[in-house]
Amino acid sequence: IAAPAARMAVLLGSPGLGKSRLLAEFARRLGERATVLSVQCVAGSGATFAPLAEALRAQLRVEEGGSPEALRAAIDAVVPGDEAERAGIAAGFAALLAGAPALPEETFFVVRRLLAALATKQPVVLVIDDLQWASPLLLDFTEHLVQWGAGVPLLVLVAARLELRDARSSLTTPGGGVSDVVTLGGLDAGAAMRLA
Repeated sequence: IAAPAARMAVLLGSPGLGKSRLLAEFARRLGERATVLSVQCVAGSGATFAPLAEALRAQLRVEEGGSPEALRAAIDAVVPGDEAERAGIAAGFAALLAGAPALPEETFFVVRRLLAALATKQPVVLVIDDLQWASPLLLDFTEHLVQWGAGVPLLVLVAARLELRDARSSLTTPGGGVSDVVTLGGLDAGAAMRLA
């Protein structure tokens, strides 16, 4: 987790095998050693970046519907750099929270910059559950984060159903941006009896 490079691990499996439970347990065991942002993709959701924006809003402790001044103060407290850059990040993040994000490149920059700022204090783990329901643009962003993340202690931990192989095979194959892929199988009869 603390390695100074962005990496991605993908957990694949059929519904009901415990992917979400494994993600939750992993986050719990990290404790205070990392900043964990949890994103849940929802089937049929029209808002591409809404789950990610919500996770960042909660991490920055900006109240829902908070004032622009409160948002700006939260950005200023986290993001180093010059005034103009922080103002641009605050404007981009406000648009993202309002559900009217800027161009994809600008949105990618804003979120990337926020994650990098958080990672200066301690490693960041971005947990994305049910990625198979993400829009193509969010899938692009997930890959982009890892490609961009040289020098940033960021782990992108993804859980998805096997359908992700059809939607974006590059996210389900080790190599390139994906460090590790774990495919869950069901319990064999002996393990099921022990569990029972």
